[in-house]
Amino acid sequence: MYYKMTKYDIYLIWGKNSDGDILRYYGSTANFIKRKSYHKNNYQRWVNAGRPNNRKYSCFIVLDNGDWKMEKIDEIEGDRWEARKLEGEYQKNNVCVNVRIECRTQKEYQLANKDAIAEQNKEYRIANKDIIIKKNKEYRIAHRDEIKKKKKKKKKKKKKKKKKKKKKKKKKKRKKKKKKKKNII
Repeated sequence: MYYKMTKYDIYLIWGKNSDGDILRYYGSTANFIKRKSYHKNNYQRWVNAGRPNNRKYSCFIVLDNGDWKMEKIDEIEGDRWEARKLEGEYQKNNVCVNVRIECRTQKEYQLANKDAIAEQNKEYRIANKDIIIKKNKEYRIAHRDEIKKKKKKKKKKKKKKKKKKKKKKKKKKRKKKKKKKKNII
C-alpha cells in the first residue's frame, strides 16, 4: 500500500472596489470548481440573511463588489499543511483582504498586531476596571500567605544585592587609596 499525494490549487479571488483598487483574497483547495461554488453559495446565503456581521468571511469583501474572478495561481502536490503553508506565503507577500493568514504562529500574529492588541487590552481594562479590581482583591485575600513569602524573598534579594554593591564600592575605594599611596611614594 502506498500513500497517494493530493494535488492542491492555490487560488486568487480578485475584483475592484468602488475606488478602482484591486482587492485580493488567497485560498487553497483540492477541488477548485467545488470551492468556487462554495464561495458563491456562502456569499449568497450571507446576503439573503441580511448581511450579519457575525458570519462575514473576508472573501465577501471581494465578492461584495459584484465583478470578481477566481483564478488558479499555483498548485502543489502533497499534504494539506503544505498547501496551507504555500497559501500563507502568498498572503504574507501580497496585499490581500485575508484576515486569517495560514500557518502563521501566535507569536507572528502578536508581533504583526502589537499596537491593536495593546489598544484592545487598554479598552478592556478601562471598561472592566471594577471587575478587575474585585478579582485582584479576591486573589490577594485567597493567596495572602504566598504573597507574603514572595515579598520576603524579594526583600532578602534586595538586601543581598545592596551588601554586594557596598562590598564592591569598599574594594574600589581601597584599591584607589593603595594606588594613591604608591604614586605618592
